[in-house]
Amino acid sequence: MPTAGRPAGGAARGALLDRASHDAAAPTPLVALARLRAECRAAEAGRPPEDPDRPTEGDLVTALLGWAAAVPTLGTLRDAVARFRARLGELRRDDAPLTLATAHGTKGLEWDHVVVLADGFPGRRSVADAAEPARALEEERRLAYVAWTRARRSLLLLFDPAAPSRFLLEAFGPEELGISPDRNGA
Repeated sequence: MPTAGRPAGGAARGALLDRASHDAAAPTPLVALARLRAECRAAEAGRPPEDPDRPTEGDLVTALLGWAAAVPTLGTLRDAVARFRARLGELRRDDAPLTLATAHGTKGLEWDHVVVLADGFPGRRSVADAAEPARALEEERRLAYVAWTRARRSLLLLFDPAAPSRFLLEAFGPEELGISPDRNGA
């Protein structure tokens, strides 16, 4: 559901591309989007995001910047993004043998077998950039739990055994993690 005053998904990207196209002095889409990102980041500075689970306009422009270097015009960029989104739509099928998902997008879903890249919990930026780090840490802990509980039959946690995350050490014993019992998480 869109946040009040802000379109969702593709509409948000389209609106940002429209804004970038108003920069008539920009010689390339890359320059226009870089200027727009600076404008968005300045507007976002010092205020919390409307919805912490959704990307900010600055985040969306940053993603568009990754595409912009390879295209000559904003129209070409808009077409390339539309083609890519259409292709992704074709690939999303209920009968797909493999589903890649973020932990944020899996709440309420289950699969027979789940693999979690457990080194991502807690997210370093999520906690370090938070106005309330303790609250952000708890949210990351809940998110890890969501990811770990999506499996109906088997769960495989991928992590560095020399440096397991604090959440792994809290949730599982050394034997379950296959690490030395004297491991203190440091």
